[in-house]
Amino acid sequence: MAYVLDAAASPSVGLRLWSGFACRWSSGHSHGAADCGGIKTSISRGEIMEPAFTLTGVNLSLSTACSAKCIFCPIQRGGGSPRHMSVDIVRNIVEQVQREPALRAVKHFECGENGDAFLNPQALDCLRAIRQHVPDAGISIFTNFQGLDPEIAEILIKEKLVDRLWCNIDGHDETHYRAVKNAGLERARKNIVAFLKHRETAGARVPLNIACVNYHDYYTAIKKNFGFVPTNVKSPSEPLLRKNFGLIRAQWLPQLNQQLDSIQPVKFFFSWAEREKAALQPLNYKRYTCPALHRIRTEAFISPGGLWYACCMDAACELIIGDTTRTPLAELAKSPRRAGLINMLAARKFQEIGGPCKTVNCCEFISLHPIETRVRRVWRRVKPHVHGFMKRFQVRAGSRRLPTDQNAALGG
Repeated sequence: MAYVLDAAASPSVGLRLWSGFACRWSSGHSHGAADCGGIKTSISRGEIMEPAFTLTGVNLSLSTACSAKCIFCPIQRGGGSPRHMSVDIVRNIVEQVQREPALRAVKHFECGENGDAFLNPQALDCLRAIRQHVPDAGISIFTNFQGLDPEIAEILIKEKLVDRLWCNIDGHDETHYRAVKNAGLERARKNIVAFLKHRETAGARVPLNIACVNYHDYYTAIKKNFGFVPTNVKSPSEPLLRKNFGLIRAQWLPQLNQQLDSIQPVKFFFSWAEREKAALQPLNYKRYTCPALHRIRTEAFISPGGLWYACCMDAACELIIGDTTRTPLAELAKSPRRAGLINMLAARKFQEIGGPCKTVNCCEFISLHPIETRVRRVWRRVKPHVHGFMKRFQVRAGSRRLPTDQNAALGG
């Protein structure tokens, strides 16, 4: 099997190969559920049975458009049209979550997946559909606040359409902010201040979590870990290569509710914007595990057109599991195609999967210090084995103590 799904392969070819792998895995191996990436299999019949995991979250890409062009984000998103998700697609999904017993564990919707939701003219109606059909589910949105103007902020608060907001403030002045985001700070600043005022007036408790990506830190992390200049940095600016989180924090902390909000520097970076350059370098796949596997097992990622794609690191939506406009969400969740993908990720067959997985090194968090990046990578690889050993040890230790405890309880 040369590949499963990459830029040169059609979704149908890739998904057939995924399905084939899922069936071969279940029929040809006697691994337990943990070894198979959490999939329970019927060894005798060679078929995929109910997943050993449950879908708990849905990530909706309400828009793959973005008004910023951040140095740490891929420029090409979504893999084509449409750019905005329709209310009909959202309603189709949430109605299924509302009525299907197999989807009742879905308790969270992320609506800022792979783009800026508020560039979608129907964004508010999409959020209303979620609130109407799944009122107890949490709704969070990641936004750069370029499109979340005061009018939208007032509606979000008044109609209780969001439970948490995430954003980046990547510079203390226009020059530093624009160097990271290629967008203006002043518009974002005014919109954030307006949101905070509307929230205070309404007495709403909608946390705002602010992350700060420093130009210096991202540039340095990519240069040290990969040996090249970041893809979206055309001409490195030496005056910008200094840390400025302290200045950002000093500006914003007085305006935040310190019991509710947070503002933190980003110390570990995704390098998914560097895939094209990284693909030219040799890669030892045995050293890597999928950093997003736990999310892929329990969450769905839906493109504006309703396609379920692999995960949040699949910016171009190359790895397609199925079409939610044609196949029920619950059916896709337990499909052989999805099981095959999860099994292959668990088996670390990144090159065979193709697409973004061919540069799995761009999916992991990297540090300013390459040795720290490597230590985290090794720990992620051995962590399941360590946890498995500890669980077995606890079970054995408990079984040895059991007779004594029973005798004590009986007065023996």
